[in-house]
Amino acid sequence: MPKLKLTKSGVEKLPYFQPSPDHSKNQELYWDTELAGFGLRITGSSKSYIVEKRVNGRTVRSRIGPHNQIPTEKARKMAQVLILDMSNGKDINAIKRASDGESITLDDAFKDFVESRDLKDKTIHDYGLSMNNAFKGWKRKRLLDITRDMIKKKYSQIKKDAESRYLSRSKDGSLSPDKEVMGKRGNAQANLDMRFLRSLMNFASGQYEDRNGQPLVKDNPVTVLTKTKSWYRVERRQTIIKPHELSAWFAAVNNLNGRQVKDYLILLLFTGLRRQEAMKLQWDQVNLKAKTLTVIDTKNRNPLTLPFGTFILKLLKDRKSKATDSPFVFPGSGKTGHLVESKYQTAQVTKESGIKFCLHDLRRVFINTAESLDISSYAVKQLVNHSTNGDVTAGYMVSDPERLRKPMERIETHLLRLCRKDKAKVVNIK
Repeated sequence: MPKLKLTKSGVEKLPYFQPSPDHSKNQELYWDTELAGFGLRITGSSKSYIVEKRVNGRTVRSRIGPHNQIPTEKARKMAQVLILDMSNGKDINAIKRASDGESITLDDAFKDFVESRDLKDKTIHDYGLSMNNAFKGWKRKRLLDITRDMIKKKYSQIKKDAESRYLSRSKDGSLSPDKEVMGKRGNAQANLDMRFLRSLMNFASGQYEDRNGQPLVKDNPVTVLTKTKSWYRVERRQTIIKPHELSAWFAAVNNLNGRQVKDYLILLLFTGLRRQEAMKLQWDQVNLKAKTLTVIDTKNRNPLTLPFGTFILKLLKDRKSKATDSPFVFPGSGKTGHLVESKYQTAQVTKESGIKFCLHDLRRVFINTAESLDISSYAVKQLVNHSTNGDVTAGYMVSDPERLRKPMERIETHLLRLCRKDKAKVVNIK
């Protein structure tokens, strides 16, 4: 490696590096003749000052800065300080990384979080909403500057903001605001955003280190809500269509114009699928001969193959006979290609039947029906694809659609009886 006394004029005269034909070398290093370890790295487009020295048995090289920004003599003085630190056994690159880590902002951490985690698209979307709404003003804050007191104040503010949005939407829609609903929504939104921030800070704790090699975030500030028992209480939604209401609900569904949402709602009720699982269902996931359907993109990432009875078989065969070239069972005209919304139709069903419900209520009806028929809890969990993590016995059980067929047929028969006011033939399958 060439050596010379590094001076401003001397460095400026040096040509930029010309790569070799085989690209085996992409830079040239020049070492100062007066200060050992002080050097210059020249590439095809830049000249940068560097230092290099063995530290604890290994060679450590670190960049000081570009020649066009740092005067040569200043770079030499900086090199002297760094070489002294290295002589004392300090890994200046580790210290620099720690210094960079200490300047990590909430937005920096969020970008690393999304990039390094295997998250579903919906999860990324929801986390993005939290960042851009609840924590928009914190994006440029350093992680180290976020305190427990700030968390408590922000938690309260998120609740108030969510309640204000609810009031505004109510007025725009000429609706009378419900104080109880407003409070629940505020509590739920504040909890949701803070659970996201807690997860992000936990990630940062494991991802970044300080100059001493210790976690940059030593104490997650969001834990103050747990330690002070300050989390808002949000009751789990318990709404459900009662057995005696199913006939009125079913009649209203059948009175809907068109088959699209009508069939969609019926499929949800008789299979227990989640709303998105049914909306995204494609024909290549449906086996009419085997009377099974397979959901690939599930909440817990475990593919689910479900058997279905003769009622749903007929529904799917009818849809298939009238299907277009769309791959989706419930096609849509939007960019997703599938059905994405059913609010208008569900509102019509509610208006005609007098029964308020949300789509997830249909899943609750399915699960409660299964439980009322004394179907094995393991079979129910498999039918609705609930996680069995921590259950040793369940870990030995292999999911088989055919073993679930009889339970599914019992559920279908019972639901039909309730929906059709005992007009369906009851089949007792044990």
